[in-house]
Amino acid sequence: MFTTSRFYIDGTGFIDFCEKSKYLLASDADVDKRITSATAAFGALKNIFADKYLSEELKGEVYMALILPTLLYGCEAWSLREDLLMRLRGFHYRCARSMCRVNLHHTFRHHITPASLFRRLGILDIDSYFHNRILRWAGHVVRMPMSRAPRQLLTGWVSHSRPIG
Repeated sequence: MFTTSRFYIDGTGFIDFCEKSKYLLASDADVDKRITSATAAFGALKNIFADKYLSEELKGEVYMALILPTLLYGCEAWSLREDLLMRLRGFHYRCARSMCRVNLHHTFRHHITPASLFRRLGILDIDSYFHNRILRWAGHVVRMPMSRAPRQLLTGWVSHSRPIG
């Protein structure tokens, strides 16, 4: 049974249990918050994305400059489950359809793939942007001195064997 009562730490006092934390790795709430923020930003720019006279490449550049950073803020520390990654993919695909002025009926009837929409906009799939940010962050950590905590966590090693049980 999982208990949510206060617990005592030697010499430091009591610590309270909390159900939501801003710093949990890739919690559902964090991904939902990022998608909500990106949806609000996308909606604020709806006039630009719905304009049929603007080129699709320009819409893709605006999307990459303003919406993707909002969506992927802090994703370097996420450890995504497949269902959370599918939510990000769904948002990315919905935005691509909206910028190309294609609805779900068109996609089914004319067999329009997400890859073809991404090509028209000059953008990549969300997996590429997500993994790019993780690799960039890993490069920063590798260049840090060994005295920094992120570097110690990434390159740390436990020299003892694992206990039985």
